[in-house]
Amino acid sequence: MDRQTLHAAVTDAPGIRTGLIDVDQVLRHTPLPGHLVAVKSSRGLEDVGEAQLHHVVERALPVPDLTLEHMRFVNTLTATLGSEVAGYAVELRRRGTPMFIESGGSARLEADPTPTRWGHDVRMHVGSCSKLITAIALTRLLAARGISPDSPIVDHLPAYWAKGPRVDTITFTDLLTHRSGFVTDSSSDFGYMKGKVAAGVPATGGYSYANMNFGLGRILVATLTGDIDPQLRVEVVGADLSDTIWDVGSVNSYAAYVAADVFGPSGVTGPTLDHPAPTALAYQRPAAVPGWDSGDLRSMSGGAGWHLSCAELLDVMGALRRRGSIVPVDDALAMLDRGFGVDQVIDSRAGRLYVKNGYWMDSNGHAEQACLWFLPEDLELVVLANSPFGSGAIANLRDAVSTAYTSCLVPRRFPIRGVLLLGGFRRQSELNAMSTEDMRNTLIVELTQRTAQRDPGYQGFDNDRLAGAGAALVALRRARIRDDQALRTMTADDMRNTLIVELDAQTGAGRRLQGFTDLQQAGILLGDDLATRGIDLQSVPNWTRGVLLVGGFRSQRELVGMSPDDMRNTLIVELTAHSNQSDYQALTDHDLAGAGAVMVAMRELGIRTDAQLRTMSSDDQRNTLIVELDQQTHLGRAMQGLSNLRLAAVALGL
Repeated sequence: MDRQTLHAAVTDAPGIRTGLIDVDQVLRHTPLPGHLVAVKSSRGLEDVGEAQLHHVVERALPVPDLTLEHMRFVNTLTATLGSEVAGYAVELRRRGTPMFIESGGSARLEADPTPTRWGHDVRMHVGSCSKLITAIALTRLLAARGISPDSPIVDHLPAYWAKGPRVDTITFTDLLTHRSGFVTDSSSDFGYMKGKVAAGVPATGGYSYANMNFGLGRILVATLTGDIDPQLRVEVVGADLSDTIWDVGSVNSYAAYVAADVFGPSGVTGPTLDHPAPTALAYQRPAAVPGWDSGDLRSMSGGAGWHLSCAELLDVMGALRRRGSIVPVDDALAMLDRGFGVDQVIDSRAGRLYVKNGYWMDSNGHAEQACLWFLPEDLELVVLANSPFGSGAIANLRDAVSTAYTSCLVPRRFPIRGVLLLGGFRRQSELNAMSTEDMRNTLIVELTQRTAQRDPGYQGFDNDRLAGAGAALVALRRARIRDDQALRTMTADDMRNTLIVELDAQTGAGRRLQGFTDLQQAGILLGDDLATRGIDLQSVPNWTRGVLLVGGFRSQRELVGMSPDDMRNTLIVELTAHSNQSDYQALTDHDLAGAGAVMVAMRELGIRTDAQLRTMSSDDQRNTLIVELDQQTHLGRAMQGLSNLRLAAVALGL
């Protein structure tokens, strides 16, 4: 068929947008390019060995009680990636602002064409993470057309396709959540999808991961935009070119819509479905040249195919989640909550998170891996790697990220808990059964009864200010600076100013103390060096002071007259008297304070009596405290990784 005849037929064909198809694309068209044969891709939740975050999901709470230690998380993750993959890029953002950017290894080795080091702006084929892009496009397009995601897709498919049993019951939601009933391999080329639709499905509703679900998405984008009429059929000189025209046209329509209506509102330009240099190459493990160019993936678009960098994916995720520039934020959250384009929606003890994994490997073991996470606390994470994992102990990026993430969750800071505990207003067992709102209201009652503060009342204080007022009250009582009768005549400001006077005697910091919050001042009382840090170059925290004060072994005014060595020796005497151990002199100041903090916590929480403590070593006391704190935190073995001082802080809600 000559080019002129073909051009006239395509141009004159009713039901196709003018300019959508380049005749040269039709002439070059290959239904199933050779580089797509025998490719293996992600299977979503069907992949073997993927961590399912079971130890996070044991008990989802209405109010999340865990938070992520960001630096420990990224350090743990990058340490794993550095030893396991050929190269990687990691970026973590909060509210769209980069918190951590790290990369290692080569996106393209020195001996390969256009050698390139990894960076957060280097593009790679992101495999099944492309499904999120398709889900966003369909969510926007369906809303614009006033079509419910729960509507059937059948009228938006090519009319000339044969439709097998129950295809007419498949909805957009079924496709976007892999519940269409199609059971497939990794294929999603046009001919394969046409055949599967003709064969039909046994039923809908059951989970079966299929690239084809999102491959159909590119065809649906073309018909929903009006670029191609579902009734389109093209015959030229007796030859039926419908498959070719539909394949080329639907890919062009899909790519154009995503560029204009998904990437554009995200501030992203330039992602492609082909593989131009310096896009990352895929490697085996260990990495060796030549790297694998996974090629032009237009035939697989919808379910795979997009080449994006960490930064670009995060731009899209941020625009979706909080900017409302693609779809309204409420619609975006509803989309994610329904699991459109993601593998997992998890209500964890850190909050709700959404996960999507991508994996693309050839028959020789060259692999491209991508993983994106919408994390609680307004965090988003993207990780790219261009090889399999080396040891075989980790299945893929989702496994690596989930392992690092769950190991770096710690209890959320809620110091009101510590105020109630140290004030003697509630016991540990009572606090374990209380919600944060119950704790807040309890402290408001205690402060109102024990001070003269009335207008404004404590109900108007936010949690940190309320905890600060409570900390000042408890500090003045525990340090024996004021008794209950005197405190009942004082407002929150009176207590703060009185504490400042005492802290000046302790630190000599004078007016500098006015710049600290009530909670920070309580920390200074316990030994934090905030007041002298940067002024006294030898200043270090002295938590031994806090142990002696909270333990009731010395008053504030006694401690003011003691040197650090005096405090150390006093704590050694007390520890020896409250355990069966006598070698505390060998401990560093930090470890000594930690041992003391555990011992005092055991007493304050009412876990053991003094007589029982005298039968226990320092390690015995630590392990017993961990068991008790597990009732509070439900962190299990993760508590073993916390220092003694950190354990004491957890008990106090810090």
